[in-house]
Amino acid sequence: MKNFLMIVFLVNVVLGFASFVSGEQQKSLLRAPQFEQPKAGNTVDTSFKVTMEGVPAGANCVSVMQEEATILISRDILEYLKIAKPMEPKTEEERIASINGRRAEILLDNLQNIKDDFGCLIVQESFDDDARYLISELLKSGQVGVINNATSQPVDHIYVRFKAFVAGPLAGKGDIHFSFTERSAPFFTVLWWVS
Repeated sequence: MKNFLMIVFLVNVVLGFASFVSGEQQKSLLRAPQFEQPKAGNTVDTSFKVTMEGVPAGANCVSVMQEEATILISRDILEYLKIAKPMEPKTEEERIASINGRRAEILLDNLQNIKDDFGCLIVQESFDDDARYLISELLKSGQVGVINNATSQPVDHIYVRFKAFVAGPLAGKGDIHFSFTERSAPFFTVLWWVS
């Protein structure tokens, strides 16, 4: 059974790479956010509701544990991003694909041989902060499952809040907060911009 699953996984990776080379888009690729992001560099406080895909099917997933939430990512997405990253990017799209491939590699390199309650391999807590930006992109597109640690249940949706303040021409900061309800305390935060 393990050999069969390994063969299926390898075939999917090869097909995914072939699609990437031919320019086709598949479900396993990083998708755009479910909303139009506000422009960076401005004072803003706005939220968007994002529908989650749910817990990844099967045991081929990665678990990123936070204090309030556990984020479950399909390992296929991470493997695809890692393999499909251009070695010498020539366009902005290729540069972003290369960065996301490196971030996926960070998460995969920090997997422990321990599974959570959903059968997903757990990522060590001390992974490089740069990988948090890939997690934020997956959250914005809804391509992950999110578990509320207080209830141990998956959530159907989350809220993404862009909060920024400009104090002057060269002074400002913006963060992106991810929470279970609108305006509640975030379970995950990344720096959006700073000046």
